[in-house]
Order: sequence, then C-alpha cells, then structure tokens
Amino acid sequence: MYKWQKWEKIEKRVEFPKILTNLVKNYDWINCEFIDNHLIEVHFRQNPDFRYGNTVAIPQWKGETDKNCSGLRYVEDPDYRRNGFYIDSEFGK
Repeated sequence: MYKWQKWEKIEKRVEFPKILTNLVKNYDWINCEFIDNHLIEVHFRQNPDFRYGNTVAIPQWKGETDKNCSGLRYVEDPDYRRNGFYIDSEFGK
C-alpha cells in the first residue's frame, strides 16, 4: 500500500472537510489528500514532493527498472522504498 504511480498537482476547489473545521487557523498549512473526493490523508505541512516547483512527481521505486519518462527530469530523493522522482521542472539545471 506504499506504492503509487503519480502525484499531479491540480487546481480544483473542494469543500474543506467539515471534520477538520476546528483546525482552521491553528496551522500554517493543512495538506488534504483525496482519492475520488474521499479524504484519505491530512498533514500539517506542504507536500515535500512538490518542493522543486514541479506539478508532476512520478516515483522511481527501489528495484524497478528505469521508466520511460521522456521530457521529465530525474531527481534523486530517497524515502522509504523510493529512489527519487521524475518531475516536470527546470530545478537544478
């Protein structure tokens, strides 16, 4: 359950989850992650996988063969069973 195929930043307004209402103004960031409009995860920080200015993050998991991610840049960023990401950013050039 730790593997995922792709993070993609989107601009979509969603109603703030009512269950979290009492947290508003108590934290600088409330990062809510959804699948099919269902709240699955909450963090009180920004998503670090987008710290490169990217809008896409495709993980390269340990033991996987290289992915064909033409046009994307690889960034080494180990975490748990991940080696890094393919991202759509000019970071580091």
